[in-house]
Amino acid sequence: MKPMHPLPPDAPGCRPGLFTGLRIFWLALASALAVLAGGCGPGVGGTGTGASEGSLDYFGASSAPLCSSELAKLLLCPSSPGASGPGATAGTAVRYFADSSTAPRVHLRVEGQRAELEAPCARLQFSGEWGQVPGRAGRFYGGAVVAASPLPASLTAVPAGNGLAVELLDGDDHTLQATLVLVPVAVPQGVSCQ
Repeated sequence: MKPMHPLPPDAPGCRPGLFTGLRIFWLALASALAVLAGGCGPGVGGTGTGASEGSLDYFGASSAPLCSSELAKLLLCPSSPGASGPGATAGTAVRYFADSSTAPRVHLRVEGQRAELEAPCARLQFSGEWGQVPGRAGRFYGGAVVAASPLPASLTAVPAGNGLAVELLDGDDHTLQATLVLVPVAVPQGVSCQ
């Protein structure tokens, strides 16, 4: 007795149209499910609110003039600290800070309304815009990359002598980088992680 083997779809007597039709049906169904699964909502890469992660809207913050904040006296703002008007909303000319003026491991660049923090030894980066949540002090809201993983984050900054005390927080206000005091520097220097 010969063993029974299923016939390939192209064997004589088979109905190739049936197999082709089923294959098309399953591909169409899989494509439709992929489109539906790609929607925005919590757990699939979105917030469910229409706000992109790391945006001011994501944090419930509104843009605020950096040059009207308590940081203005440490920046290169076109108007005097606490002033309002076009100069205050334009933000600061580029200003650099570092954790050391001779052997830095962390750099902060502030320009306009934005700040960019780099801590290569800690595999940490942040970029955000100055804003304010009602009832809270202003801070930079944006996103961080921690060990190659992006996440929403904010950077608090307050005057500390002639520099800034900054702390990097995740979207739930948990510390990503403990408070550092950064001093003004003319230009960023190379970082050595040794």
